[in-house]
Amino acid sequence: MRTYLFASLAILALMTGCSQEPAQQSDDWVLTNGLIYTVDDDRPWAEAVVIRDGNFVYVGDNAGAEGFIAEGARVTDLGGRLVIPGIVDAHTHPGQIDLTRYEARFDATTRDEFLAELETYARENPGEGWLRGCCWPVYDFVDGKLGPDRKDLDPIFPDRPVWLMSTGGHSFWLNSRALAELGIDEDSSDPKFPVAMYKRDDDGRLTGWVKEGAAWVRVNEVFDVDTEVHEASMRDLLDTLSNLGVTALYDAGTKGFADRVYAFLSRLDKAGELPLRYEASYRISIPQNVQYAIPEMKRYREEYGGERLRFNTVKLFMDGIHENRSSAVLEPFADDPDFVSDTTLSVEELRDFLLELHAEKFDLHVHVIGDLATKRVLDAVEQAREIVGEDFYPRVSLGHLHTVDPGDWPRFRELDVSANFTPWWSGVEYPDPLGAGLEQARHSAQFRAQAIADAGGNVTFSSDTWTLSRLSPFLGMQVGHTRQYPREWLAPEQDPDAILEPASEMMSIDLLIRGYTLNGAYQLRMEDRIGSIESGKAADLVVLGENLFETDRYALHKVMPDAVVMEGVLMSGGFE
Repeated sequence: MRTYLFASLAILALMTGCSQEPAQQSDDWVLTNGLIYTVDDDRPWAEAVVIRDGNFVYVGDNAGAEGFIAEGARVTDLGGRLVIPGIVDAHTHPGQIDLTRYEARFDATTRDEFLAELETYARENPGEGWLRGCCWPVYDFVDGKLGPDRKDLDPIFPDRPVWLMSTGGHSFWLNSRALAELGIDEDSSDPKFPVAMYKRDDDGRLTGWVKEGAAWVRVNEVFDVDTEVHEASMRDLLDTLSNLGVTALYDAGTKGFADRVYAFLSRLDKAGELPLRYEASYRISIPQNVQYAIPEMKRYREEYGGERLRFNTVKLFMDGIHENRSSAVLEPFADDPDFVSDTTLSVEELRDFLLELHAEKFDLHVHVIGDLATKRVLDAVEQAREIVGEDFYPRVSLGHLHTVDPGDWPRFRELDVSANFTPWWSGVEYPDPLGAGLEQARHSAQFRAQAIADAGGNVTFSSDTWTLSRLSPFLGMQVGHTRQYPREWLAPEQDPDAILEPASEMMSIDLLIRGYTLNGAYQLRMEDRIGSIESGKAADLVVLGENLFETDRYALHKVMPDAVVMEGVLMSGGFE
């Protein structure tokens, strides 16, 4: 009777507005009048969401949200703006920004111009210590098995070690002093021929052209890091990603500086200053690294793991890139018909490593460029799955997928392997770094994300960069949708209407959003928590002033979110 009396008095007080104590304010946050693209197949569109304790507790129409409003929830009117889930960047490199800094940068676009710039620099900047420079134009130096040679570099720099990176970052040009400084001579074994290798001429002489992991494993011997600059730049990059709507990412490698990078990120995480979920990795760039991958991932977890910094996925380079002829291809390069491809690991070696990952409960992300590399990874996954059965643990994802045998498109679905693409790569290159390397048939069959998606594969997207101007997922959406770079990027002599063939690969906005959200969350084993706007999931969302489905397709790359919310917290922007 007493309880009933108190309840009756409370109701009366609310009705008359004469309550002696103010009504308790709800902690719920209601967002109404939105065009909410949920990426939930059961309810693809909604008008309103309710957020409580960092999670969505209601997703539906405005009428259904009125009950929460009546209970005193905070209300935000979205004004008809498009809302999408928080974005997942499934392959990027925050730790590499301002990590390897160069004393000299060169702008030449031809071999002769580059050599002339080197001569000018040597004359004006004498010295004895390491010279680290960037970037020689790979498309003008590489012709089949021919590439840069130290015999051209030594007369210019006879007395100091020189390390020059190529455009694209997968080839390095060293002079004789640099090779001697690193202890590389004619007796040195290639870490993995012909992927990670010290290029030799027909007489067995070292040319100074060093490819892929053969150089990456020596980077920390050559480069000093300015810690203050590096850490400030990492903060800027992470804040930029967060402001662009990214709420989770996968770091695909930090060369030889993992401890430096992860120690800094761990400090941010512990201080509550890491603005997104950060999946980090151990990177295998030569076969000798395999034995260290699982022990190092366990150490990283113990020393650096935290609330948002996690270590679940190993990174493997299975091949190199087409531009420097280190990719693994089924058919020889057009400009080097005697070339015989190989991969960093054989099918059997990768299968055995996958079984180790299964036992230790780790996932695997693999760099593959050529069709042979992709096929071998899929073969290894198939064999490992046959051995383990339905309980096979590792989620395997393949990144880049420049060229893929059409027969392998359906295998991504069959083997539950995610296909990760960097959409902003899929424009028409000028000059074309592939040159004569790929004959026309393969050149016109690049980046077949739509084909793999049509075959049922889980397709994900990423920025794969540490350059702030290339980070935007909306840049990726534009180029993925048009198969053209932004028009302001084009040289005057380029045809602005040319697209990267085939035209059938001009992806829909729906696929692009899904690939940057729920599909990416699946790749990172987070789909039960993020990737779509559903009741029970973390309240990650991006509010956009432009409707991606209706905006001028050539203006997509300029889109900036009006607001970004992660776990119910406003990370950037605001509401008006």
